[in-house]
Amino acid sequence: MTIFLLFLMIAVMLAIDIARRSNQPQKVSDARPARENSTPLFGQRFFHPAHSWTVVDTAEQVTVGIDDFAQSVLGQLTGARLPELGKTCKQGEVIAVLRRGDKELPQVAPLSGTIVDVNPKLARNPRLVNTSPLDKGWIVKIAPWNLRLEVANLMRSGSAERWQKAVRDQFIQWFSGSHDLVLQDGGKIADNVCDDLSKEEWKQLVEEFFPIASNDRITKQTMD
Repeated sequence: MTIFLLFLMIAVMLAIDIARRSNQPQKVSDARPARENSTPLFGQRFFHPAHSWTVVDTAEQVTVGIDDFAQSVLGQLTGARLPELGKTCKQGEVIAVLRRGDKELPQVAPLSGTIVDVNPKLARNPRLVNTSPLDKGWIVKIAPWNLRLEVANLMRSGSAERWQKAVRDQFIQWFSGSHDLVLQDGGKIADNVCDDLSKEEWKQLVEEFFPIASNDRITKQTMD
């Protein structure tokens, strides 16, 4: 039921975001259409419901990473299993597995395409994901197959912020039911909070908050 309500909330936020954009007045111009790279799509960050993000660099390449919630829940990384160059992926398929001790967190591709670059620094220093999840801690770069079609399935700007706040509040409520220390001063999720969870509790947490990434069949199919 909780997962259903979460995805229902995401759908409502996306609908509101689309309706707001469609109601904005359209400018009429006799000039030639702008080049594709100058449209609002480029440079924007989009979020997938499984807590991965993508920034559209060009029509031929996007950068992919994980959001702050995902890195906060897992804690300081001790390792990362990354994909090979040239591997293909579909939107929602697992492309990487992040690890802290015996806890693992699969991460999905926000867009379909071919992996054209893997962050070389992560193998040596996986904690870049913790210190800079939205910048230096990027995971891969993808040459997208259906960029404009698939970004419509992702969240951006205001809708993403509202969704992230709702997920964070839900996490605090879920975690505080059996554990006391969830937040630090200032309301941030406590460091390495997953260390307080048993393997079974961690599995339940991943299924609750990363339902797409927790699919064992997809994980095996993509990472083998």
